[in-house]
Amino acid sequence: MNESMHERFGVGRKKPVLERLSFSLVPVGGSRPLMLDLRTRGGDATGIAYSYLQTVRHIPSVGLTLSFTTHLVTLHGRNLGELYLSLLAQAVRSIVEQGEHDREPEEALVVSRIRVEEL
Repeated sequence: MNESMHERFGVGRKKPVLERLSFSLVPVGGSRPLMLDLRTRGGDATGIAYSYLQTVRHIPSVGLTLSFTTHLVTLHGRNLGELYLSLLAQAVRSIVEQGEHDREPEEALVVSRIRVEEL
């Protein structure tokens, strides 16, 4: 069964995926992305090659830390466990900073801040 991201997450097609989710996945059976696309609310975009990814660390009280050979990326938010597992599988195409979303249900995955530092 080839399940779309819309079906998997129960997202309607009326709004683009990036407006509704903090991250986008590779469709089931799709090819893995070469780069991870990081986008801030201010419009900044950074693409970093997955081949440079060395470590992904999830500390629920802090967030996610992605150590690349060229950059250190810190993701703050809540309920980031699914994003962590998807990053381990290199199945994430993009991560979008949403800011604080108090209107979202407490169990919703929200990336409130993305910080990208060059090493």
